Amino acid sequence: WEIDFIIKYNEKYTPKPSILQYDHYEIKNYKGIMNKVELTIDGTYITSNDNSSFVLEKVNEHYFINFKTKWDKWKRKIKYLDNKKMVLENNNFEYHYKRPLFKNE
Repeated sequence: WEIDFIIKYNEKYTPKPSILQYDHYEIKNYKGIMNKVELTIDGTYITSNDNSSFVLEKVNEHYFINFKTKWDKWKRKIKYLDNKKMVLENNNFEYHYKRPLFKNE
């Protein structure tokens, strides 16, 4: 997933497009990992070895991604999700993601 923009205290921030970096989520049976994937200058992708593990949790009508690393733990509320867009909320931040389009799509 590519961050399209971030909203903090009703202000919109757009990431600089100089580095194409994506958040990669891999999920199986409500457990998963998230890591970074970066597009290199030669058109290949590099995957970060740093993973943040997580568990999906349903609380009332909402789903949360509960992250845990050896240094920290945090959660993000899934406000919206379909095959093209995802919105996650954490504290006073709202992360608006878009599904990246690759050349073979």
